[in-house]
Amino acid sequence: MNDEPTPNTAASRSAFLWVGAVMLVVIVATATAFLGVVLFGNDADPPASEEPTATVAIAVAVRELALRSAPDGAAAIVARLNTGDAVEITGRDATGDWLIVHPEGNPATEGWVPVDGIDPLPPLDQIPITIALAAPDVTASVTPTGAPTFTPDLPDLVIEAVFARDNRLTVVIANIGIVDAIGAIFVSVDGGTPIPADVKPGEPLRPNDQLEVTLETEYVQRRASVSVAVSTDPAIDEESLENNARETVVTPDRPNDLAIASVTVEGPDASLRVTIRNNSPIPITGSVTISARESSGDFTELGTLQPFFTLAPGETFDVDFPDTSEVALENVQVLMTTTAINDTDFGNDTFPQ
Repeated sequence: MNDEPTPNTAASRSAFLWVGAVMLVVIVATATAFLGVVLFGNDADPPASEEPTATVAIAVAVRELALRSAPDGAAAIVARLNTGDAVEITGRDATGDWLIVHPEGNPATEGWVPVDGIDPLPPLDQIPITIALAAPDVTASVTPTGAPTFTPDLPDLVIEAVFARDNRLTVVIANIGIVDAIGAIFVSVDGGTPIPADVKPGEPLRPNDQLEVTLETEYVQRRASVSVAVSTDPAIDEESLENNARETVVTPDRPNDLAIASVTVEGPDASLRVTIRNNSPIPITGSVTISARESSGDFTELGTLQPFFTLAPGETFDVDFPDTSEVALENVQVLMTTTAINDTDFGNDTFPQ
């Protein structure tokens, strides 16, 4: 019996071995893949959570805002935003009360703003918490797109109050900026000549300090509107010039009074003379209307005059009626009125009193 394999038998055996090898490779690969899934999970699935991205959202300023160097309303102002300016939100503080933003397309100008100044506001858990903020470039400038200008720390003079003290106009000036205001300070009233404030030469007005200036030559004669402005010489850069002027109503704090001091007849023709006196604590400038008439018969008008004068406290002023003659004082009535002051005693504005 011949035990040598025939060609057909050899070919069948070779095909069987090749198929077995392929099946073995498939089995090993499947087992390896299964073991990887069991041990390491499926890397193709997305992670359960991701850190917030550096730039969270595009929003706009809902009002004028100051970008500050820290999440604090008293921190230095590094730039300003106008209402409607687009910004990119890049972070927040741990409390969620402040956001780090920069003008859209201008990441070099970055600062902190309160959350209620930005809209729309994304969920806070999508905004990364930022501990520190690098100081921005102080040389940044306004771009053609209207991005805000970065400014250095500046003083800011503001008129906090205007009132009367002993019937003299008094102005309170404060520096609400974050650096000293250096230079001579002047106050002008109703657009008049600037009046130097009484400060020591070279002494700055420091942040949060106040300067009370009583303008000795600006008198409060009556309740009236007054416009006051503050300036420096030489002029200094400030955070804002809009608060350097203030218009308000001021009322005398002490009584002003003009009185008829006496009524006499003077000269050979016995003409009428009315003498008025300033009983105020300040000089009075203005005019009065003085009318005289007979107090009996047909009440003949003797005349009406409107003299203009400046009277120091206690000083008197004579008003003569040259067209009267042979006047009998017992038959004369005199009335004085004025809008130059808030006259506090009307009882002494007539004769006889």
